[in-house]
Amino acid sequence: MSRREFFKNSEWQQILTTFLESSGRPPFTMNFYQLDGYIKALTLLSDCCDDKWFPLIFGDQSPAWRDEQEALQIREGIQTLVDFHRQQLQQDCCDLPLDVDYSPNREERMDLEQWARGFLQGYSFQDDQWSSLLEFAPGIRVDGNLTTESLADEMDAVLYIVSTVADADFAVVQGVPEAELDSIFRRLPVALVSLGQSVKQRITLQPRIDTVTGIV
Repeated sequence: MSRREFFKNSEWQQILTTFLESSGRPPFTMNFYQLDGYIKALTLLSDCCDDKWFPLIFGDQSPAWRDEQEALQIREGIQTLVDFHRQQLQQDCCDLPLDVDYSPNREERMDLEQWARGFLQGYSFQDDQWSSLLEFAPGIRVDGNLTTESLADEMDAVLYIVSTVADADFAVVQGVPEAELDSIFRRLPVALVSLGQSVKQRITLQPRIDTVTGIV
């Protein structure tokens, strides 16, 4: 289901954008695109049923709600975004809130940079969970098609793409050919879908992998 179909032309994006960018928010509050990328990363591993991840949206400070009604409204909007990304994961989809085309004009790719940085924040927040998921004995093969290195390699590939999108200028300084940037940017949705599929497969096969590796 596409983003437009899921939200049924609701105004959640505008409501969240207005709230997050209000002068009443604390410093380092995420904007909508950062938030979307952040939740995309979180929902790869988590159903986000607890609130541990929530404070980082506001730079680990109080959101400064105007009143309880505003708090309920914004929490509902954020939860709706979580539900959307969880559904995207289950349906092997990645419908981003903006185009992924590279532009040499940084202002034109600023929102996409923010999305990518939000994703990296979500990945960093779950660093321990990722490390646990990726801890395999090298070379173990399950069902003839899953090797213990595959998910780690795929995660590295996604982080390479997302990091490039987050700061293309720095990526070029670090040696990424400028001529390849457009191709790298365009690979982002497909790479995220592939990673999501691998994560789901890995979690499903966890008991059998643990048996093969001798983990009880």
